[in-house]
Amino acid sequence: MVNRRLVFWSIVLCYAVSGCTKGLVTECTPPDMEQLAGSYVATTFHESGIIDQRVDILAQGGSLTVRLTADFQVAGRLVIPANIGSNYPPTDTVYTGTFTLHCDTVRLQHTGTSLDYYPGHPWEFVFTGDRLETPAWSGWWALDTIILEKQPDPQE
Repeated sequence: MVNRRLVFWSIVLCYAVSGCTKGLVTECTPPDMEQLAGSYVATTFHESGIIDQRVDILAQGGSLTVRLTADFQVAGRLVIPANIGSNYPPTDTVYTGTFTLHCDTVRLQHTGTSLDYYPGHPWEFVFTGDRLETPAWSGWWALDTIILEKQPDPQE
């Protein structure tokens, strides 16, 4: 026999939860693709390191470039030197892939590099008009920071 109290409270809980989430949905306007598309160069690239000490990848000879196109394609180069105490594997690779855009957040995917998915969270970049930067993480990844500055279009 069905416990009527259990069914009743289950229904009440479902309505309560769904009613509470309605206020959490936010509207957003993504940036104009002409404004977002372009070439970016890392001016900051820090990560937590293998023994929880901050590693400045750029100061160690690393680099990161990103080119976003209006048709959601991404290309660039990622250089992570060996033996610098980084969580990233050493690499010097030219990559291509795609990206998604939700509100002001860009997520790279299908690049075949550690930019697709860093252990524990996907890399996301918040677009702020002339740069892309990782959001403020909490916990172990709090030291991970990448800031990419948009470069002038050489055709202008």
